[in-house]
Amino acid sequence: MILSRRSFLKMAGLTVVAAASASMFTGCGLTTFTPVKFVAGDPAEVTTTFINATKDLNVLLWPGDAYKNADKCKKNVATQMTTYYHIDISGIEFDTVEYKEATEKAAAHVEITVKAKTQH
Repeated sequence: MILSRRSFLKMAGLTVVAAASASMFTGCGLTTFTPVKFVAGDPAEVTTTFINATKDLNVLLWPGDAYKNADKCKKNVATQMTTYYHIDISGIEFDTVEYKEATEKAAAHVEITVKAKTQH
């Protein structure tokens, strides 16, 4: 096989692109999701109803949405509740977000305290 300069440069370029793109996918997998657990923050009926409706759901967050950013976490969970699970969240609010067993880069799970919305 005769290898011209042009063929060599094409193959070298493809090799660099392949190596660079392969490194983008390292560490990806289902284990990178962070599970969410809900905790009742008050004894209100609407809170109890929500906790019972979500106890068997598999609510997961991407680490970027879950880790150390409570507002993003609450927004993402609210979207999942209404869009994917069709659960009415109009009567509740996500109060506190706690990162359980957290390391520098991840948490074992996110715990969200749920309570009834106060009327203004």
